[in-house]
Amino acid sequence: MSKKKWTKEPKVVEKQVRNIIMDEELKSTIEEEMLKMKVITPTSISGKYNIRVSLAKEIISDLEHKGKIKLVDQNPRIKVYTPIEKAKKKDN
Repeated sequence: MSKKKWTKEPKVVEKQVRNIIMDEELKSTIEEEMLKMKVITPTSISGKYNIRVSLAKEIISDLEHKGKIKLVDQNPRIKVYTPIEKAKKKDN
């Protein structure tokens, strides 16, 4: 009889390389697309445009200060935003 091997092969997780630097063209396209979305989160922006979550947070906070999006809900892990125009239509 042969002995059973109890060791398993380690799972290989592929690490994604996300962009750190963002040019103005990419920022403007992200801002235009964000205003069309129903729900805006840093994770959704990061995954869609292959940028880091910290960059997505900067873009979102910039748009919030400009008054184009508003904070809907937050907890210690995530903040959820929505565009102002869609929020007004929903309230009416």
